[in-house]
Amino acid sequence: MVGVTIISSIWVLWMKEASSGMSQLWTSCWKGVHPLCLLFTRFSSLLIMAVLVSMDVLDYDASIFFYYTEYVI
Repeated sequence: MVGVTIISSIWVLWMKEASSGMSQLWTSCWKGVHPLCLLFTRFSSLLIMAVLVSMDVLDYDASIFFYYTEYVI
């Protein structure tokens, strides 16, 4: 099931984005936004998510990630 999802998502990206040279994957659909604004938004999201994960690890220990990897082991 995971393999089919990966292959189908790659196929959709290839079909939709191949004509534009795959450059639109990292750019905004809105052409009026400045690239530094995008960088700031993505960097602030990274920082916020890092803080939230750190808070979870401090509260519940690193074993909190075991639930998500239980089926892989």
